[in-house]
Amino acid sequence: MDAEGYGYAPGEPPLQRLSNDLRVLGSAGIHRIAAAMRDQDTGLVELRRAEKLALQVIDTHGLYDQWHTFRNAFLAATEGPGALLDWKAEHGESGHLAERAVLAAGMALVARPHLDATVRRTLLRATSAALPWLDE
Repeated sequence: MDAEGYGYAPGEPPLQRLSNDLRVLGSAGIHRIAAAMRDQDTGLVELRRAEKLALQVIDTHGLYDQWHTFRNAFLAATEGPGALLDWKAEHGESGHLAERAVLAAGMALVARPHLDATVRRTLLRATSAALPWLDE
């Protein structure tokens, strides 16, 4: 965190950082994520496989509550009655592609300690187009 209070606190959990970033992500970021998902369409089978593996890890390691909390909060912020304006404005193909990518990134962050690097990268790839810290 800088002197003016911007940035991230040391030790802030990555899932919390993702949630915070998604609240301020604008239309350009949503489109960047959606474009990366379109580019990843050739690897859709790979993405589905990675999602399935992540969900198995989440279930096996008792991480379902953490995943469920993130998923529900994110979907409420994008589709619920109090949805964020930029996500409301992008409701449609781009918004749905970006939502799927963010949910995949959330899975990766919840299951991170138990996923191999290849699966983790596959899940984070599209969202990292707008949030490059996910590649760290």
